Amino acid sequence: MAEPCWIVRRGESDEYANERHYLAEQEARDEAKHLTDNGEPATAEQLTAPCITLTCQGCGYQIDEDDEGIIHFKSIKQAHEYVLGIGEEGVVFAGDLLIRCCNDCPESTS
Repeated sequence: MAEPCWIVRRGESDEYANERHYLAEQEARDEAKHLTDNGEPATAEQLTAPCITLTCQGCGYQIDEDDEGIIHFKSIKQAHEYVLGIGEEGVVFAGDLLIRCCNDCPESTS
């Protein structure tokens, strides 16, 4: 089972804390230390439940938002809705798996 992700929270209340997720605790702690060293108090926190990421089986692309980082979803339904909302043609799902993320994507051979 996947481990819950880590986030970096700035100050006591940070509405943007959940935007960037870290798979490794040390990566989150390093980012929090960097922010704190630059005058912005920050802490690393582990989420209470694992996140869902979506990887295309055809090309290996991990779904992200404008190359800003991997998007972590709360449910597979939310992940599928996001991919369908991007508007690419040729999206193919097989159960929970994303088989093709666009028309240019090769079909999975595995």
